[in-house]
Amino acid sequence: MKSARVVLGLASVFAATFALAQGSADKRRSGYQDMGEALQKMQDDDTANPGMLFVQLGEQLFSKPAGVANKSCADCHGAGSMKGVAARYPAFPKDANKPVDLEGRINLCRTAHQQAEPFVPESLKMKEFTWRAVLLGLVMTVVLGAANAYLGLRAGQTIAATYPAAVIGMAVLRLMKGSILEENIARTIGSIGESVAAGAIFTIPAFVLSGTWPSFSFEQAYWKSTALI
Repeated sequence: MKSARVVLGLASVFAATFALAQGSADKRRSGYQDMGEALQKMQDDDTANPGMLFVQLGEQLFSKPAGVANKSCADCHGAGSMKGVAARYPAFPKDANKPVDLEGRINLCRTAHQQAEPFVPESLKMKEFTWRAVLLGLVMTVVLGAANAYLGLRAGQTIAATYPAAVIGMAVLRLMKGSILEENIARTIGSIGESVAAGAIFTIPAFVLSGTWPSFSFEQAYWKSTALI
């Protein structure tokens, strides 16, 4: 008798949960319904919807030949065959032991059929904060900072160190097989020297000329200027 009550109770809970889920599913709404009238009109008009620009770009890439085979996606896949393709992935490709998503399927087609370089995956993890990037940035900080200090004292102006730091960083890290994120770290560190030099050469001479610092000796002014910078 007790077991029958437990079974009946579980069945009631299941039925109530199922009914609640069905009722909630019927109340699902699209974000389109919550848009204002102006946004709905823009989305309905393909010539005004900015998202259609990416659709047109995708259509161009779909028909553009690539790779050694000089084949496009359209050569193997008709436009109608791609309908609902996103809903069929992840899936197991032929002779594969693990599933791939749609991005992976595109790269498989590029390497196998088009004989082209695969696209860089969105989830790729690249090195960024590495010792070589930091050391390269520090070297550029010293060199570019000294060059800007000399230029500023002689000509009264400095140059932006970001551009030479970017070029040097890309050239050096390319030889080391570095990533673009490492180049970004090295460039950022390397450009600091120019900012520090500008703060020094336009401020410290003014203190000396105004008589605030009678002499710029190591004991009297070096630690003051270091703290100021």
